[in-house]
Amino acid sequence: MDRESLRKGLYAVAGLYLLYTAWQLFKDMDNMEMNPTVIVIFIIFFTVAGGVLVGNAVWSMYKGAARKDSSTDAAEESDTNAAVEADSEPEAIAEAQTDPSVNPSVEKEDSADDDLTQSDDDPTE
Repeated sequence: MDRESLRKGLYAVAGLYLLYTAWQLFKDMDNMEMNPTVIVIFIIFFTVAGGVLVGNAVWSMYKGAARKDSSTDAAEESDTNAAVEADSEPEAIAEAQTDPSVNPSVEKEDSADDDLTQSDDDPTE
């Protein structure tokens, strides 16, 4: 697990804790001796802060998963392209070995064979 995903997870847990605290304040508001206006302000603050933290963490994780999926798709596509190229490589190599325009040594070998053939046929030499 990398640091970025750990950080997002901790933000989500902190946000859930703030939402839980807001719910507990709301539930026990009648039993508290504090001014109800102050309690409502804290409930609103904890709810908004917790919602933002959880929402941001979930959104970041979703975007990270979508980004990872797209990079995985791109990697699979490049692997497929590499496999297609690898399948066509033996044909290309064989063609390059026999094609004189690609491999000049093929011409030299052929001309050397011709010289040998001519010298065998020529009885004067």
